[in-house]
Amino acid sequence: MTSTEHTALPKLFIREWAKHKGFDQKILAEKMDTTEATVSRLLSGQRKMTLEWLTAFSEVLGCAPADMFIAPNGERSPIRGAEQIRETLKRIQGLTDHDVQLHFELIMRDIKFNAAEYEQSQADDQPQLATPLREPKP
Repeated sequence: MTSTEHTALPKLFIREWAKHKGFDQKILAEKMDTTEATVSRLLSGQRKMTLEWLTAFSEVLGCAPADMFIAPNGERSPIRGAEQIRETLKRIQGLTDHDVQLHFELIMRDIKFNAAEYEQSQADDQPQLATPLREPKP
């Protein structure tokens, strides 16, 4: 991957969690022992969001890092495409690279199976042309 390419990651709801807790960027920065400019760059995507930063935000906001992918009102950020699935798996603490690959392959296999099953059910739902049974004339 070149420096100009990037993988689209699922949306993080840090701003929404901060608003839900009544925190602005200044308060987040103070509680995280960093600068408001750093918080601003992290939230705007100008600075890379690492697991360490995500963990720091979650500690300050009183929730788990995984909660940052769900808005306080329950809205979820969809994970779409193989790369987003792989990147999301990489973020799960305790999974080795081998574990990530195994889980990724299982998920992709399941997606393909479900897609094939859906296509088959769609084909089964198509109306068949009725051909009247003609009785031979005596």
